[in-house]
Amino acid sequence: MSARLRFLLGKRRPDIFLFAGDNVYADTTDAAVMSAAYQKLGNQPGFQRLRALCPVHATWDDHDYGRNDAGADYPMRVQSKQIFMEFFELPPDAPMRARPGIYASYSYGPAGKRVQL
Repeated sequence: MSARLRFLLGKRRPDIFLFAGDNVYADTTDAAVMSAAYQKLGNQPGFQRLRALCPVHATWDDHDYGRNDAGADYPMRVQSKQIFMEFFELPPDAPMRARPGIYASYSYGPAGKRVQL
């Protein structure tokens, strides 16, 4: 586990972890480079341990989408989304797969004490 993750987690065991964007810094229009950036994250022992501890959800921001401040004209929009969904292991029937962007809603906890991401 990385020193940073060890510091953040301490002895705690999270119920959920949310990546809120800039998960990787792909900054590219090359699918192989983008995949390699995600693979680098996936190879981190701390990331692997986190995935084993709790559900991991993610959204993206500009750098993991493709480029700093990239928008709708980014040429790898579709490929970038596919790489993201594969890396975060979204099931084939995930609603996010049918949407043009990366967004979803998840609820956890018992009635009266639920949290929605």
